[in-house]
Amino acid sequence: MNTVEIEIKGEHEKTQEDDKLRNMKTQSKILYLMFFYTMFFSCKNSNDMVEFKSVIFENRKFVEEDITEPGFYNNLKIVLDYYGVDYEFKNDVIYVQSRVYEEKEIMMNYTSKARNKEWIKQNSN
Repeated sequence: MNTVEIEIKGEHEKTQEDDKLRNMKTQSKILYLMFFYTMFFSCKNSNDMVEFKSVIFENRKFVEEDITEPGFYNNLKIVLDYYGVDYEFKNDVIYVQSRVYEEKEIMMNYTSKARNKEWIKQNSN
């Protein structure tokens, strides 16, 4: 081999290494962006607040009802505080995280306790 062939071969190998390095950087950026978007949207969705509606079990299914009885929200605050559930009280309505509200059996339990005057009496401070 002469000197010209060695230089061309060396430049070709260097170009291949540069291409591999660029591909690795591009793949790293793509993975980083995928991770970022996944984390952002999973955190965002888990913290969405939804209106608390009373939940009862009727005809073998969970049913949401509008809250009409006076004092329900005050009692519900006592229940949610007792169980350490984060909530927001805005415009005379209680909001809980959507991931919490998805658990209808637990929401039914909270509804039942908020309507139970004896439970409220025993557990209010």
